[in-house]
Amino acid sequence: MEKAFWQERWRTGQIGFHRDVPHPDLVRWEREFLGDGPKRVLVPLCGKSVDLAWLRDRGHDVTGVEIVPEAIDQFCAEHRLSAERKPVPGGFEVRAERLALICADFFALDPARVGLFERIWDRAALIAVDPSTRSAFAAQERRLLASSGRLLLSGFEYEQSRMQGPPWSVTSAEVPGLYAPLAARMLDKHPTDRDGRFAHLEPWDHTWLIGPA
Repeated sequence: MEKAFWQERWRTGQIGFHRDVPHPDLVRWEREFLGDGPKRVLVPLCGKSVDLAWLRDRGHDVTGVEIVPEAIDQFCAEHRLSAERKPVPGGFEVRAERLALICADFFALDPARVGLFERIWDRAALIAVDPSTRSAFAAQERRLLASSGRLLLSGFEYEQSRMQGPPWSVTSAEVPGLYAPLAARMLDKHPTDRDGRFAHLEPWDHTWLIGPA
C-alpha cells in the first residue's frame, strides 16, 4: 500500500482527496447499492471519510480499513469518538457503536477474523493503489464480499501517460475483468474536473455496481 507515501501525505496535510461531505456517488446510488435494511459495509482505504459516519447513521454496521494511524486518529477526534486502540493482527482497531476502524494493510485482512461483508464501498480505493497490485486488490475485495453481496465502485479514468498517479487511471474497459466472475454494471460515466485539480487530464468519472451475475 506504499505506507510511507500515504503517511507523508497525512503528515503534511496533502489530503486533497478528502471530502467534507458524503461522496455524491454513495448518495446518488444509495438505494441500488444498499437496498432495504441494515447491512454490514466495508470501506477500504477509508482515510477519515465522512462516509463512514453517514453509513452508520443510516443503521449500517460499518468497518473502515486504513493503513495510516493519523487518519483514524483524526476521524475519532472530529467525530468525538474514543480513540482507545485494541491490538489486532498487523495493527490496531478502534470501535464505537456500529463502527470499527482497523489500522492495517488491506491485503492482510483475513475474512476468517473479520468475517464477510454484504456491501463494499470502494470510494476511490482502487485508483489509489499502484497498478502492479490492482488485480490483487480487486481479488481481496472479492474475497471479503459475501456471496450475495454488492460492491459500489467509484472510478477515475484519464490518459495515464499524462500524469504519474495516484490517483491512477482505471479504465472502464478494465473493470469487468478485474471483478470477474462477478457481474459489473456501469451506473454512470461522465467527464469531470475533480474540483479543477485534474482538469488538464480531461478525466472521466465512472461508477459501477458489482455483484453476483
